[in-house]
Amino acid sequence: MNHEFPELVTLGYRLAIPTYNRPEILKAKTLAYLSRCDIDTNNLDIFVENEFQLSLYYMELGDAYPELNYIVTHTSGICEKRNFVRYYYAMENYSRYVFCMDDDIDTIMKKDGTEATELDDFIERGFLECENVGATLFGISPLHNEFFLRDNISYNLNYVIGAFFGFISEEGEEPYTTDMEHYEDFDFSLAHYFKDKKIVRYNGYGLKTKYFEDSGGITYQMGGIEARREYMKNNAQYMVDKWGESAVKITKNKWGIGLKLNHNHKF
Repeated sequence: MNHEFPELVTLGYRLAIPTYNRPEILKAKTLAYLSRCDIDTNNLDIFVENEFQLSLYYMELGDAYPELNYIVTHTSGICEKRNFVRYYYAMENYSRYVFCMDDDIDTIMKKDGTEATELDDFIERGFLECENVGATLFGISPLHNEFFLRDNISYNLNYVIGAFFGFISEEGEEPYTTDMEHYEDFDFSLAHYFKDKKIVRYNGYGLKTKYFEDSGGITYQMGGIEARREYMKNNAQYMVDKWGESAVKITKNKWGIGLKLNHNHKF
């Protein structure tokens, strides 16, 4: 994969970060990474749940990042917030191109082990590739070990991790909504794949973050790590029933229960 991108016509995407009760983590991790990438934070929308949460983020980030745009969602949990983000850009404040990041990203790494700081070019390239092939979702490998990364782009049924992805929406078109607090990124991956018959995934990039972070975020809202694990167990079969065994299967991993998409799925 060529990591040097030529000059591109600016598409005018929005960068969205849903967050809950973690202003310090957002500042120390994702915002620090965006700073190393020279991202224009005027294009950044921070989605918080209520006015109290808004005040926490203002207190922590207001002086260092006065340009940030905050959007109060009046939602509860990651499911409602992910749905709100998609509805907001399609129905309320239209943007065809939206890139979403979690609030606790340490870095995005390349296969050679170096940090991917050409983020703006990467995002632009991802949206252009989607337009070229008729896809509406792109992302990166969920792997966080560069040894397992591959220098290619895939278009088959692949999992796009919800911590770092871009999607395309049509103005006024009701977006797909998930009913999952966990596996919501599997749900969105499958919805985009069955809609477009393809997903764009850059397998030469990987994500470094702390999974199952117990401070703020989805794990905190679910009542801790064990409660989240129980939720995963109870909902894995639901995902298989929803999308079919030909597309998704239940697996076991170090967190207990997991899901695996069938990369060889055929229509």
